[in-house]
Amino acid sequence: MKTTTADPADGDWDNQDNAIVLNSYNCESVIKSLWAVRSDKIIARRYFFDVSDAGPTDPQAVWNFDIRSFEDTASGADTATNGTSTNNYLEGEGTNAPSSGPSFDSVQISLDVGGSGTVCGIRVTTDAAAETLLDDVTGTLGAIPTVTKFDLPAPSGGWTYAKLQALEVRFWRVSGGSPMVPTRCFIELMIDGIAVATQQESGRVAFHAFNVTDDDWDIVDEQVGYPGDTDFDTAPSQPACGVELRSNGDVVVVAAYNDTSFEQLRLFVKEEGVWANVNAASVSGDDRQGVSIIGPDSSGRIAWIHSRPSSTDLLVRSVDADNNTTQAQYGLETSADTTLLLAGKAVMDGDTIYVSFVDGSNDVSVKHWTSIETIVVHTDVDDVSDEAVLFNGASSAPYSPMSLVAGATAGDIHLLYASAVDNDLIHDDDATAAGGGTETTAEAGTANRISALKGISDILYFWDDAGVLKFGTIVLTAPAGPSPGRLMLLGVGT
Repeated sequence: MKTTTADPADGDWDNQDNAIVLNSYNCESVIKSLWAVRSDKIIARRYFFDVSDAGPTDPQAVWNFDIRSFEDTASGADTATNGTSTNNYLEGEGTNAPSSGPSFDSVQISLDVGGSGTVCGIRVTTDAAAETLLDDVTGTLGAIPTVTKFDLPAPSGGWTYAKLQALEVRFWRVSGGSPMVPTRCFIELMIDGIAVATQQESGRVAFHAFNVTDDDWDIVDEQVGYPGDTDFDTAPSQPACGVELRSNGDVVVVAAYNDTSFEQLRLFVKEEGVWANVNAASVSGDDRQGVSIIGPDSSGRIAWIHSRPSSTDLLVRSVDADNNTTQAQYGLETSADTTLLLAGKAVMDGDTIYVSFVDGSNDVSVKHWTSIETIVVHTDVDDVSDEAVLFNGASSAPYSPMSLVAGATAGDIHLLYASAVDNDLIHDDDATAAGGGTETTAEAGTANRISALKGISDILYFWDDAGVLKFGTIVLTAPAGPSPGRLMLLGVGT
């Protein structure tokens, strides 16, 4: 990660092309697919209320197994008595947060609680109840514990790790006829940063998170999927991965997956700090190339797009906030060469979704539509790129050699792609017009794979230069004033 050494308007970034090693999972093989997304909702660390200061406190003795709600387990205390924040409550003081640590930008509470037809109240205060930060209730609960998230405002004077350590929590049953069971309550530290998913040559997928404020990695090489998932030991013939984050910090990854009988895309979700293999993300047995992930929309739905060369289709599927997936939406048919059809990185700009693909002449074309869940009407923008896309001599397109990215204003969509003419990384400043806009060489080299994302007043991009993953920027507009310590990033090496 590199910070600016001069006025960002002049594009002079310190060592922006220097590769920094980000080891793949277990350092076992080369990274073959990379996806990066900017988010201010990356959960970097989680701590739980552990009564390390005092408690548990049950003044009216209406709770059973009090300590269970303050252990990092799936069990919890229970009560069948209604209460308030001052009566019939269960309280715990103190968390297992350390005394110091990396910076963070915001805090949220994650409460895991169940009780058919009940409603849970929660209050969070600073040390000795000096300041109330949260006093709220959940929705009506089901029999199986579910997670409710609450934003936790900063206390007077701002956050410190000492204040995190001394937080206090109270639970009470607001209403309902069944016992209510709060099993676990966490504080989650959120950072503004860059979330990265990588897939190695071997097939293994890893998640990484970069802290913009600290200019350093907070999460490195975290395996995506559940422990012991042996199917990742079989390499997909066409590595591909994508990552997006929900507004509550949950991470959604779609990746190529070889289950030894056929290849497919797999959907993985990280909730409550745990990765789960949620569902097949492509139709069983589908031939597919590439993956492009977009969202979330206002309902929390995240979609992904992949190509199916045998029928020259681009297919769309999506997952809602409860991890229910839709069936594939067909109908983004193209006239592309069936051996080279490939969906590049898509972008969601307002309500409009743009996706790039390789057309029949191996140029980049773009489709766009306005529903993340259902393709009602889509518009084609043909031959955006001036040059054909580079596939490094492959007879198919296993890696994404192109990426769309939103610019500084609404409707400002840019394209970066690997040129088959001179192997350079090309920037086209208008991917919404047939024939594209003005093209310039962003990087001279051997561009293989590209993943771009929107910065503050610039475009940030990862790119593979002859096997070395690097980072670069394209300045769009000069900021109003200096931006000391502002994001500028990294190369990712093999």
